[in-house]
Amino acid sequence: MKTFLLITSIVMIFTNCSNQSAFSHFNIESKQAKSEESIQSSKIYNKLSTNGIISSVYLNSVIPKEYKEHEYFYISMYTKNDDNNISFLLNNKKAIKVSELQNPNKFSYLTSSHTQWKNYYLVEFMKEGNLLNFQVKLSNSSSSNMIYIKDE
Repeated sequence: MKTFLLITSIVMIFTNCSNQSAFSHFNIESKQAKSEESIQSSKIYNKLSTNGIISSVYLNSVIPKEYKEHEYFYISMYTKNDDNNISFLLNNKKAIKVSELQNPNKFSYLTSSHTQWKNYYLVEFMKEGNLLNFQVKLSNSSSSNMIYIKDE
């Protein structure tokens, strides 16, 4: 009984001494918080091996006032082979515009990972329904799929 009371007292002392949580030390703006909720990452692979990694942010949900005419994605991607021909698809339809971005760029604040060995893209598609099947394909038959569901 004495051991139980001692442990309980120690736990109560340590838990009551702090009036802030660990999250109170972070200074995250709302767009960055929405981006962290929206970001999806995946490996780009074929049957034999992993050929890269991709992270995507659905900009329509993060910055809806600016990105509402079409479907927009901010992409950061690394591929093992720089000679790959990359194609982006949304619900099996090709992108209407793909812009390669420099690092850093105007979307860099949305993600926490920025490296020189990644390529960055702004990808635009025609407007689609509530279920978005985003896919990237490489010329060596590697691919990756990510599913987004709109908040409407």
